[in-house]
Amino acid sequence: MSVFYIKQKAMTVADEFTVLDDNKDPKLFVKGNLLGKKKLNIYSDKQRKEEVAEIKEQHFLGETTYDIIIHKKKVATMKAKKFKAKPEFKVTGMHWEIKGTLFDDNFKIVKMLETIATIHKEMLSLGDSYKVKVTKDENDLAVIALVLAMDAVMYDD
Repeated sequence: MSVFYIKQKAMTVADEFTVLDDNKDPKLFVKGNLLGKKKLNIYSDKQRKEEVAEIKEQHFLGETTYDIIIHKKKVATMKAKKFKAKPEFKVTGMHWEIKGTLFDDNFKIVKMLETIATIHKEMLSLGDSYKVKVTKDENDLAVIALVLAMDAVMYDD
């Protein structure tokens, strides 16, 4: 099992996050774009030379989806219904489901009856902040990308 802390940098023009490991050491660096459709790039180095994943917002027939791309390969698409107390997320490509409510800020990613990850939005922090527990290490990057996509749906204006 892996534990990560996803911390948004406060007071930046574009979205910026740092993903910390269980020891609170920086592991991944996330940078968003300024204009147009949302795009978040995830890098393994602070200089942003080694891209390991990206999240691309797509619009089609009035629906917004987020493509999850890991090592230049699309692995999943997340679609969400916004403006609900209990947002509905659908993840295709990995057969994962996201369950939870906006009011308690706790979510689970599940596949069948197996918990893939638990997500808790931490309160009282500058910028958005999450504690993420991933049950299998091979899912780390996909889970982190989904949490960032969820953040874009629920908390961006």
